[in-house]
Amino acid sequence: MTNRGFSPNANSTKRKKPKRNKFRSGVAPSDRQSKYSIGDARFKAANYFMAASAAIANGDEVAAIDMMDRAIELAPTDSSYYSFRGLAKSMFLLAGYDADEIMADFNRAVELAPDSPMAWWMRAKFKGEDLKSLEAAGLDLDRAIELYPNPQWVRIRESIENGNGWID
Repeated sequence: MTNRGFSPNANSTKRKKPKRNKFRSGVAPSDRQSKYSIGDARFKAANYFMAASAAIANGDEVAAIDMMDRAIELAPTDSSYYSFRGLAKSMFLLAGYDADEIMADFNRAVELAPDSPMAWWMRAKFKGEDLKSLEAAGLDLDRAIELYPNPQWVRIRESIENGNGWID
């Protein structure tokens, strides 16, 4: 019996080693890099946010605003960054930042996260404390309370309704 077609010295067609699949889990390498770079950007933005928080605690609102500008560049859809930058700017209301610029940050925060009670609360607080626009603050406060019935916010709202103004 002869072994057909097999000879150790036969000039058989060599099987090529299969190429590595450039699509791992259905994601092209360029997409994986984008995913990681987005994650890196969010991580860096979070670090800037933490640095801004420390700057605020140390009374350095200028550094805090700079850090928040950087965080927003890296994560422009994070509403909390706009709220925090608005807060930092409101500390400098009399030192160069105008109310329209500050309000733009709070408005953007609410626009990005309309279901965030903190976005509504921070905008209400700015309107009530800094702008003395109690009617407008009350509307934002109503929405914040609707989303999260914080007892402190309810007391402030009652104070506005009773004509006693904004209280802390």
